Amino acid sequence: MLTIYAKSFLTATRLNTPKLRDAPRPDAPKRKRWLPENHWWLKGGRGVDPENL
Repeated sequence: MLTIYAKSFLTATRLNTPKLRDAPRPDAPKRKRWLPENHWWLKGGRGVDPENL
């Protein structure tokens, strides 16, 4: 139990910790999509009714 308390204290008082953000900066560049814009997965259905072919 004492070890858990000591590790949590060391973690809380660590120096040079990375700065965390909740959201990206507004001027940050947009990330590229892993699929191109015209990929067939991203296109919607054609609206074909299988009962009325």
